[in-house]
Amino acid sequence: MKAIILAGGKGTRLQPLTYTIPKPMLPLYDKPVMEYSIELLKKHGITEIGITLQYRHEQIIEYFGDGSQWGVTLTYFIEKEPLGTAGGIKRAEAFIEEDCIIISGDALTEINLQDVIHFHYEQKSEMTIVTKEVNDVRGYGVVTIDEGHRVTEFVEKPTYEQANSRLINTGVYVIKKSVLDYVNSYGPTDFSFDIIPLLLEYNHTVCSFVTEDYWIDIGQIHHYRQAHYDLWRKWFGNRQESVVSDDALIEEGVTIYDPVYVGENVVIRKGASIGPYTIIGTNSIIEAHAAIDKTILLQNVTVGAESFLYNATIGPYVNVQAMTTYVQDTVAENQVLPQLSVKPDVSIFKNGRLYVHSSVDRERLYNALLLVCKHQGAFCLASDDEGEAIQLRKECFSFLRSNHSAVYDIKKEALPVFRYYMMTSQASIGIYIGVDSKNSGLFLEIYDKKGQLVNQLIEKKIERMYLQAKQANTTTSVSLKKTSIRNIREEYCDALVKSINQHVLLEDSTRIGVICSPFIQKVVELLCKRLRVHVLFLNKWEKTEEIKRIIKRNKLSFCIQIKEDGETFALYDEKGCSVNDSEIMSLYIYSVYMTKKAAFVPIPIHYSSTLETFAQSLNQSFMRTKAKKRDLLSLLGPVQFQLDAMYALCQLIELIMVQQRKISEMIQYVPHAYMNWRYISCPLEIQEQVMKKLLEEAIGKQVYVIDGLKIYHDPHEWTLILPDGHLPVLNIYSEALNTQTAKKLSAYFVEKIQEYQRV
Repeated sequence: MKAIILAGGKGTRLQPLTYTIPKPMLPLYDKPVMEYSIELLKKHGITEIGITLQYRHEQIIEYFGDGSQWGVTLTYFIEKEPLGTAGGIKRAEAFIEEDCIIISGDALTEINLQDVIHFHYEQKSEMTIVTKEVNDVRGYGVVTIDEGHRVTEFVEKPTYEQANSRLINTGVYVIKKSVLDYVNSYGPTDFSFDIIPLLLEYNHTVCSFVTEDYWIDIGQIHHYRQAHYDLWRKWFGNRQESVVSDDALIEEGVTIYDPVYVGENVVIRKGASIGPYTIIGTNSIIEAHAAIDKTILLQNVTVGAESFLYNATIGPYVNVQAMTTYVQDTVAENQVLPQLSVKPDVSIFKNGRLYVHSSVDRERLYNALLLVCKHQGAFCLASDDEGEAIQLRKECFSFLRSNHSAVYDIKKEALPVFRYYMMTSQASIGIYIGVDSKNSGLFLEIYDKKGQLVNQLIEKKIERMYLQAKQANTTTSVSLKKTSIRNIREEYCDALVKSINQHVLLEDSTRIGVICSPFIQKVVELLCKRLRVHVLFLNKWEKTEEIKRIIKRNKLSFCIQIKEDGETFALYDEKGCSVNDSEIMSLYIYSVYMTKKAAFVPIPIHYSSTLETFAQSLNQSFMRTKAKKRDLLSLLGPVQFQLDAMYALCQLIELIMVQQRKISEMIQYVPHAYMNWRYISCPLEIQEQVMKKLLEEAIGKQVYVIDGLKIYHDPHEWTLILPDGHLPVLNIYSEALNTQTAKKLSAYFVEKIQEYQRV
């Protein structure tokens, strides 16, 4: 028996993936879906195969040729215009002998074709329809049969109420050649809409072969994705294994969570994270620190640095630019995917920060800012000293000035200084523009007159106005008051100096090292002059070993590396050894204990329990707090140890002067922390359900609910499940008495979350 594969459809429901590629050529693990149909036919001894083609037929012919590579003989029948499923077969009538099996080129199946053929002959059927029982019949042709397997009724795509059966048409048929006599030679004819109802009307024998074998039509995106996962389970069952091509280049520092598929010639740069059930097609490139989870990338895709893709389907030759967030959607081929290409229900703000790149319509963004914030008062702008940030600040300033009566530009300034200015100036809305230190990504942060990030309601309004692209009304430009950058810095430094015990600074010869950007250096110079501290500025490109030598050679008390935003910092002790985050926090606890500047110490929820132990040993009150920047600002204000590196510098200087002890001596009594961090994708709409299940399982254990769910396994071991807040991700932090146990705890909750998502 010969076979015909129907491969002429345009794949409208799979757009935009099928804009430039025919549906049968869509890859399943780097192999066109139609190739699986050819292999199935060959497996059942059917080697003479006709293929009906229309849409982009040249791609199919070029790939499959004469079929000899697969041990079959292929004959092509090209339609100038779509003729329908039956019309295409009519065009191949001369190819058919007596009976013919028909199969779709866009379905994945393991149907036993020899059993179908045997049934067809046994029933002496003129047409046999392979059917399968499903729960939801909507979108399919529904078949009703009698006890003898004869079809008594056929309804194409009925409503739920209209369906009298759970059997659907799989699009796999065996027909006698005489069936083609009913095909209209002058226009499109379809088996489902035309031929099957006509055969039933004339009482021809149409039978149903009910299969329990695997079958899926990939005609819709969610089915196409499901086919990938079904194939994976066929190959590996429940084993969590990854398939990585031998010629793939995976740099150091890449994290892969099994199972994933990595095709030929794929490059994955350092720091990237590849989540489970991700498929990366041939010749694709994943840049540094990108995170991809439950995503299918077709061939030749480039994913920019620091991007996040979740549950997405990315067509071939797509360029996903840096810092992109793309969630639960499909991207066409040959596109440049802009950074703000997100669904309206996905926030363009991430923890108070809005990333801006060249693809963003900046005037639209300025419009949105003006429309939402113009009634609140004067604007104030500042930026770091990166060229892109300066240019964006100037553009934004010009736009606001031409549309608003009061806009102040204090130009290049550190973010903590800018926040302090917002507290002391007449401005009501502050816009700070900077460049992300990891990937040179431009960002905006918007502050109120208290130096706090504006509330999320305002963020949502800005987002909505940006998406709606409404225009602001232009007003006449007015002259503006000038403001003094020098005075801002001096007032800020005065406030920091007043925050410490100045008596301990007299006649002190303390020497410190500082690594920072030039514009932050000006603030640090002014501050250290007020503190009577000798400061040595190091080149920010120095390697760790060279930093250690400089510290020892110059007998520095410590060296602080202030990041570009002026908020966060790294610390080296007097020996040049790096001080980790928990140890830095312990110094903060010790500083508060010694100076009594606060009633309690806030310890973010994800930090080690060793800090609690340390605080208790000092009889210092503490409170576990939320970890996000917005929450820390709300709790402690803009000038604080955790979000102001210059303030932290003052506190560290005061601490070593009061104690007359070295940093290494003060942190040696802090117990060592063994922690592990992982993340797992989890759709936003089911995160609450998953967290409830985790909470139910934790009955009988000590549990805290702050930001997320913190479960104590015993007094020294815990796991924190912390939602990202904006992205469909759950962060998992575990602490234990050793590294191995911490990893096991995290892995256990990863498996639990995966299990709850499948329920």
